[in-house]
Amino acid sequence: MFSFATKFSPEAANFEKAIFSGYQHAELHLTPTRLMSWRSLSKIARSYDMNYVLHFPTSGKVSQQTCEEIVALAQDIDCHTVTVHECDLDVALPIRKIDPGIQLAVENQRVRFDDLDSWLTANEGVTLNIEYLWENTLESCEFHELKSVLTRLFHNYGTKIRKVHLSGYRPETPAKHPLSASKEVTEFVFDLLLNGGYQGFVVGEIDVDFQTSEMLTQDLEFFRSWKNQKGLCNLSGDFAGSSNPIPETF
Repeated sequence: MFSFATKFSPEAANFEKAIFSGYQHAELHLTPTRLMSWRSLSKIARSYDMNYVLHFPTSGKVSQQTCEEIVALAQDIDCHTVTVHECDLDVALPIRKIDPGIQLAVENQRVRFDDLDSWLTANEGVTLNIEYLWENTLESCEFHELKSVLTRLFHNYGTKIRKVHLSGYRPETPAKHPLSASKEVTEFVFDLLLNGGYQGFVVGEIDVDFQTSEMLTQDLEFFRSWKNQKGLCNLSGDFAGSSNPIPETF
């Protein structure tokens, strides 16, 4: 069973909001400045009963020191997966040299459809961003086409997918809406992952404007309702689970 997580910038107030909303899993979106105080960040993170994955900085000046600090933070909070944008992969590679046990999961951004299979083959681990896949790679195609592509990708490359970034995006709606804004799509993805035995993280990646306690709780309750419908209420997911699950073969 996969784990459902929220994603936020690691300020103390955001940890509190996630906990108050009922989450036990989170992806921390890091910055070089925040990582300079990784010890205090780790202390905050460990003070909450949560499992974590990390996201490599997408802004600010990144250096070798940044990579060393990410490794130190990851080791301190028992995290083995770091999402990184492909454009930042070269500067993130020292992470693997410092600690080969940390997996870099490359996130698709604007991968062309004709290059999608070769891109997946080339990367050891990936973070599949379904919104970007639909909007950028598949050019906002019909939902039935998205379903066909996702089914094929998880069947062929499921063992490479370390994390899934999911929002309530639809072509007719703005990006990074809450998952509950696109229930049909979200339920399809949940069903696909469940049937394939996926054991990684599904991260609700929603815009900061929507990261209110009310909306975060609404997404988590939507996930719990789906679990109940599937008879999965006693399985791990939002309540428990390893911070570093490995996907099974689809």
